[in-house]
Amino acid sequence: MPYIGKEPEHGNYQRLDPLVDSNGTGFNGTLVTFLLRADSVKVYPTSPSTLIVSLGGVVQEPNQSYTVTGDTITFTPAPATGTTFWGVALGDVLDIGTPSDKSV
Repeated sequence: MPYIGKEPEHGNYQRLDPLVDSNGTGFNGTLVTFLLRADSVKVYPTSPSTLIVSLGGVVQEPNQSYTVTGDTITFTPAPATGTTFWGVALGDVLDIGTPSDKSV
């Protein structure tokens, strides 16, 4: 199917698993640090801007509402008990670089 405008980049986009801390606890109104996983595999974003994070249906602003260190995400403030979460790790877009002369 054709696109109107710029075609989407190809990349390693992954839907994140529900967030839990190292003890398996979810949002409880006091915890702020959670593990980033996709299909139970650790996710290491290169920056907070490579995540799309929604809490309670509201998209969060990187570096304002959350930060990322390694495979953990830290929220400011702590998400309330029962807050819904949805997130996507954008991953790396496909970059084949610049073909060398006469290679194409």
